[in-house]
Amino acid sequence: MRCLLEASDLDVQTYQRGADFLKNQPEIVCLITDYDLPDIDGLELMSEWRKRGSHVPVQISTAATEP
Repeated sequence: MRCLLEASDLDVQTYQRGADFLKNQPEIVCLITDYDLPDIDGLELMSEWRKRGSHVPVQISTAATEP
């Protein structure tokens, strides 16, 4: 995903954990996250980001095969 976005001349920041993203509080125009993060899930990450006042679009995806 990162390579595809950077190939379109977009600036990309990646984080291994949701807590790292929330701690950094980057200025973003879009959040793309996996549902299955090591510390919190993507829905929790989005919820916390919304509580902090962000209204940017959020895309949550996963490679998990279970519903």
